Amino acid sequence: MRPSPNKKEISRRNFLGRASGAIAGGVALTMGVAGARYFLTPALAKTQDIEPTSLGPVTQFEVNKPKAVSYETTTKDGWYVQSERKMAWVVKYEDGSLVVFDPRCTHLGCIVNWSDKGLGGKLGWNFYSPCHGGVFDIKGNVITGPPPRPLDRIEYKVDNGELILLGTVVRGDNLERYKVTRV
Repeated sequence: MRPSPNKKEISRRNFLGRASGAIAGGVALTMGVAGARYFLTPALAKTQDIEPTSLGPVTQFEVNKPKAVSYETTTKDGWYVQSERKMAWVVKYEDGSLVVFDPRCTHLGCIVNWSDKGLGGKLGWNFYSPCHGGVFDIKGNVITGPPPRPLDRIEYKVDNGELILLGTVVRGDNLERYKVTRV
């Protein structure tokens, strides 16, 4: 019997070649998608702090005496992991509540300092920005100068008497998110 002229016969060799090519293509596609996901996911992820940072026991902070605390934080950005030294101002109030201020002035980002002598004896104790004369009270509110909003705050928690920074900065004009923790 002769094959009909409309039907093409495929040889065993051609069939095995095409089947092997399809299997290899499927494996390559699967490996390519997995590899692309592995390499691109960290690069597209947002920068994040790896873990919360302890600032030590709450008992070390005196009432109404802001304390500058330096700490080290580890940040992951894609595959790049970086340790960085940072600073914060911690204030403990008379009612036992705490606040952790980001030390950057809300005007242009200069580091604010604490003065227990006041500026020229006029304003009493306050935070001040040496760059443009911004002055903040002990609660972070703007007293005078160009800053557009109160000092920003860093979210924290108190765990077993330890003050732990969570790393999220809350804008000074968005304090409804900020919850005061009593110790």
